[in-house]
Amino acid sequence: MHNRARRIRHNRDLPLVAPPHAPHGRSQHTQGQNVHRAFHAANCTDPVPHVKPRVTLSAPPHVHCRVVSRGQPMNKVASLVLFALLLAGCSAPIPTGYTPREGDLIFQALPRESELVDAIENCTDSPYSHVGILVKKDNAWFVLEAIGPVRETPLGQYIHRGRRQAIAVYRLKDPVPIPAMIAHARKDLGKPYDIRYEFDDNKIYCSELVFRAYKAATGQHLGQIQKLGDLKWQQHEAFIKATEDGPVPTDREMITPHAMSESPLLEKVYSDAMPPPAQD
Repeated sequence: MHNRARRIRHNRDLPLVAPPHAPHGRSQHTQGQNVHRAFHAANCTDPVPHVKPRVTLSAPPHVHCRVVSRGQPMNKVASLVLFALLLAGCSAPIPTGYTPREGDLIFQALPRESELVDAIENCTDSPYSHVGILVKKDNAWFVLEAIGPVRETPLGQYIHRGRRQAIAVYRLKDPVPIPAMIAHARKDLGKPYDIRYEFDDNKIYCSELVFRAYKAATGQHLGQIQKLGDLKWQQHEAFIKATEDGPVPTDREMITPHAMSESPLLEKVYSDAMPPPAQD
């Protein structure tokens, strides 16, 4: 795929920042529009279509948002993290058809604020670009996830962040290892996000967090490990090369959210009408 500036989408998924190499005048004008849209979303006034009736969660405490000044460059992960922070004061209700259980894996389609999201969904031909582990803390539901640093995000905020506020929930058929899995995942709290999708101990990505925690608890794989070369990476060749600062590592092994969802150790217990995978 030829390297090109991201198209500006006239919908809810408008990027927060203009492409770093956009013409100067257009970049500042676009950023002004996008920051305004981000604050509009953060104030929870933007109606979301296709949302089923739900049971309301209690609202989270007020969160102060800090916006990066105009013209300041932001990388692919930073733009997505900023979007998550801007929505930190917003909360969506739990679907009426879903009864939460600790250890559930919550899959979603992230906002298309980064080409990384497009690459994950295109390469796997799946709307699942993110996954986290449902945990209970202080009698409230949180999702233990790797987005930016590994963190525990209130479930309502997690749902609100996704495209269409849609989630798909998969549950382990054997619940025995869940406490140990959560304990192992919490050891990674604070670790930075791994945009290169490598298996290492310094950085971590979303499905790797779940995969490593389950393996540490059981010794088994939760989902099939794949090589990048076996996925549909060609459409995002320029992005991958820029991320690697080198050639496409086709031999790199990874676990994707889609591959994890297909594990025979899991069963789907709830799903909204998921948005289609990102398409260019």
